[in-house]
Amino acid sequence: MNDTLDGLFHTQEGNCVRARSARKNFLFRNRTPKAVRAEYEECINKVRDVFRPRAESTLGLVSKEELDDLTQDVALYWMYFYIINRLRVKITDDNLAHPETKGLVWNYARRKYGYSISEYADGDVRIREFCVSLLSIPGGEFDKWLIAWKRYLDR
Repeated sequence: MNDTLDGLFHTQEGNCVRARSARKNFLFRNRTPKAVRAEYEECINKVRDVFRPRAESTLGLVSKEELDDLTQDVALYWMYFYIINRLRVKITDDNLAHPETKGLVWNYARRKYGYSISEYADGDVRIREFCVSLLSIPGGEFDKWLIAWKRYLDR
């Protein structure tokens, strides 16, 4: 059933709940649809609260629908992280400043603008502009993170 306003479908599968929306598909173990719905609403609201004030600076770089899609990606990623590690689901500001969140935002921008890892240095500056704006970090800090992230991916 479609139990959220943003199109997330929940299906009970044994003692698990599958959550699907567009290209997203997560299996949450030992959960009920009611629990997943409540945890999701808390997570998505936290990410929206952080991203919403920054959204104006991304206008022209992504549409509202694309930003909503990315917001859902980030919320579901952290929700899955907490559930898989058997922790209480609660997204924090530290989660949203974490390198994994930066990676989610960067990968989303790369999918939109179509640049591979190696092309970024010479590629579309909109990727960097979008990431810096949405993550609300200085460009130099983002560049340092990106160099370290690429080094990590090349291992």
